[in-house]
Amino acid sequence: PRSAWQHIDNIRWNDAGDALKASRVGFRVRGDALVDGQNAMDAMDSLRGALKGVAFPWSFAFVFWESYKVMVPNITKNIAISGGSVFVLVTIMIANIQLGLLVTFAIACVDVCMMGFMPFIGVQLNGVSLICVVLAVGL
Repeated sequence: PRSAWQHIDNIRWNDAGDALKASRVGFRVRGDALVDGQNAMDAMDSLRGALKGVAFPWSFAFVFWESYKVMVPNITKNIAISGGSVFVLVTIMIANIQLGLLVTFAIACVDVCMMGFMPFIGVQLNGVSLICVVLAVGL
């Protein structure tokens, strides 16, 4: 028979033992629609919004879904930093600002073409492809 003792690890009482301090309820996030990053972020945000002030929902999948939220600002910042570094180094090595701009522009065109071609070959933007895109700026 099922008893309350099976849930003893999911309940925390205060020091006096007369009031509930915290509790945990397990849940599993399922759904074929959550394969897309935007749908997953929307589901996570709506769940957190619905339970705000009552509970903090957490799932192991949320760790990966949170990365989708910061991916675009991070890739923009990282490409700008690496592109600026390439410009500075190329300009120092060539000793000509106009040629440095031209080389940096050519590298930017190659990277834009590469990112534009990624969906056609089935490469999604994730942590691994983000690192490869940033490294491609310097190559």
